[in-house]
Amino acid sequence: MLDAIIPWLILGTEACAAVILVIAVIAGLWELIGALFRARFDEQTVESRRRLGRRLVLVLELLIAAAILRSILAADLTQLAILGIVFGVRMAMGWSLRLEMRRSSAGTTA
Repeated sequence: MLDAIIPWLILGTEACAAVILVIAVIAGLWELIGALFRARFDEQTVESRRRLGRRLVLVLELLIAAAILRSILAADLTQLAILGIVFGVRMAMGWSLRLEMRRSSAGTTA
């Protein structure tokens, strides 16, 4: 029974990540275009980048969840090793984005 449900959960999770990614990029571009016509361009672009970073972290977390679900269906150790590498890369990217966002917010508040 789980073999029938898990692929749909993976597909749904990856579809949500894709939709959020598209919306995040469009919203980020919209904010930057709007910032071009405002007086405080530098401040608004920093905030736009932070929001885009938070959205990208959400996308990465959804993709990590899909990778975890996919590992349930892994048939052999080779597939599991590949999923582990993908999982590790996505975790490192998420950690790096969070660290950069913390540095960015600490730099503007100081």
